[in-house]
Amino acid sequence: MNWTPRRIIISIAVVAIVGMGAYLLGSQIQPEQPAATTAQNEQPAATAETAEEPAGFGPEVKRQYTSAPVYTYEQALNDFRDRRIQLENCVADPSTVTYKTGTKVMFDNRSSEPTEIKLDGRPIRLWGYEFRIVTLSSRSLPHTIDVDCEWLGEPSYNIARILLQQ
Repeated sequence: MNWTPRRIIISIAVVAIVGMGAYLLGSQIQPEQPAATTAQNEQPAATAETAEEPAGFGPEVKRQYTSAPVYTYEQALNDFRDRRIQLENCVADPSTVTYKTGTKVMFDNRSSEPTEIKLDGRPIRLWGYEFRIVTLSSRSLPHTIDVDCEWLGEPSYNIARILLQQ
């Protein structure tokens, strides 16, 4: 390929446009603690976890996690009582909330089946009775995060809306 000045300028422009597009999409949703939980009545003795997401659900999927702050289910309920979104069979409660950007929120799967939620399209997988602490932030405010869900292979769209403000 012959790199003429015109091709170089076009290549730089394309890279700049793609970079600006990625920056402007802006929503940064960062799972902080995938889950140190099991059923509501159990006292798990697990280390808290963050890191690579499993590629799917099932016995063949291995979790690969590293250490992070530990929360038992009871501690998380207490610490996030005003910042908790329960999910059961892809029904979110509450379904409409407002938080400040940078707020840590507990997503709590109360179903025995695995559930995958998508926050602005970014997947977060929750095993049965698992919870996850997620930091919600956005570069452009106010920003509405649309929450979609998949449960037992069936997608549900717009199960919740989270308004982020400054």
